[in-house]
Amino acid sequence: MHVNFAVKQDLSLGNEVIGIVKSDFEVINHFVVAVVLSIVRVRRFGENAIGVLKAAVVGSQKDYRVSRDCKWLPDKVKEECLETAKYVEKAFIKAINESNCGREHVVPSIVQFCFILLESANEETGKVSDGAEELMGIEELGIKLLKTLF
Repeated sequence: MHVNFAVKQDLSLGNEVIGIVKSDFEVINHFVVAVVLSIVRVRRFGENAIGVLKAAVVGSQKDYRVSRDCKWLPDKVKEECLETAKYVEKAFIKAINESNCGREHVVPSIVQFCFILLESANEETGKVSDGAEELMGIEELGIKLLKTLF
């Protein structure tokens, strides 16, 4: 809530946060997810912030699927892509789990993000859940986040 207020007071702060997350998805952790979900509530940054979160999830999933199916990539790169995708998933789940206290201002952002994930899962060609033991599909993640929230 304080981040939301600070961004409303100084819009350049929101631009910086969105820019940092957009430039490197490896900075995604549960704290960054919570901050960006709070920034979503600022009208000016709503679509952009949701887009960054969606790009992090969809991008990590897509990178893993492409690397898994690629014959010429070394196994080390494939493992890194899998670890990144799992780390992004865990960051979102942890952000929702740890937002028990004072989260009423981010609940609409979380619900909006989950439904955008569900919509993007329908846009994907082929099977979203790729059968990896540890990795959820985009649709599964959206459903799990909604279940965790409520």
